[in-house]
Amino acid sequence: MIPQNRLFFIIMALAYTYAVNGQGPPSTSISLFTFDPDETEVVSSPKYLTSFNPDGYNNQPAFFEDDILYITSDWEAKGQTDILKLDLKSESLLKVTDSEYSEYSPTPTPDNKGISCIAVPPGQSDNPTQWLWKYPINRENSGSAISYDFENVGYHHWISDHQVAIFLVGDPHSLIIYNTDNGDITEVDKNVGRCFRMDQLGRLIYVHKAAHNIWYMKTFEVATGKKSIIGETKTGSEDFEVLTDGRMVMGQGSKLFIFGEIGGWSEIADLNKFKVKNISRLAIRNNKIAIVHAS
Repeated sequence: MIPQNRLFFIIMALAYTYAVNGQGPPSTSISLFTFDPDETEVVSSPKYLTSFNPDGYNNQPAFFEDDILYITSDWEAKGQTDILKLDLKSESLLKVTDSEYSEYSPTPTPDNKGISCIAVPPGQSDNPTQWLWKYPINRENSGSAISYDFENVGYHHWISDHQVAIFLVGDPHSLIIYNTDNGDITEVDKNVGRCFRMDQLGRLIYVHKAAHNIWYMKTFEVATGKKSIIGETKTGSEDFEVLTDGRMVMGQGSKLFIFGEIGGWSEIADLNKFKVKNISRLAIRNNKIAIVHAS
């Protein structure tokens, strides 16, 4: 990982470029909004964050601090992806990684001293090696694998200081919990979606793709191993976020939906007026929501 001191100004006006990206990852954009699910105007103050790479791949946002957002992007990456740090307050950009690997899904480690991600060595196509990797947040070295036992890591989410939920690519895809202290593995489920989060009750929430068009939101109680079905996802959607009060937010098309204790999904916002469509991944922190959508 090469230290880079350059900062790049981000154009924060809401402007969209539509293009067809015939090769590599799909063209995606990230926009930021002020967010309050209990207000009449749920989303407001739109800011387009990825004008520096309008026709490229910009994805997997994660808040590390209130005004610090890390993303995956192929900006200036020469056919691969790197991790970028967006400072929302100063409207600046820092390229965090510039290795020969492709990095995906930047995530703060539980001690907030590292960046965990998926690292893919170069020159691979079918069934590539995909490690769960850790970089120091101060970028003083090139990091190392959290474990070399898994070469098929697709996605991950920390559930404690020594436990990480891992999506293993396979046939079928599976979800496990890995203990970084002793190497213990807990199997959660198979045929799972790429998004999983912890709630305030200590449950791991994930998507179980029971059939082609039947996807369930399920919980896994880490302490007991008990699994329960919450309800179905919005059709075709598998990305969601869990609010501090336990409610879940999911996108479908240009709309945001919320799932509460009453049951079922309720529409809370339509972002079509902001020219946002095909919403996928979300990142929420306090009164901010970062949304991945079609470019």
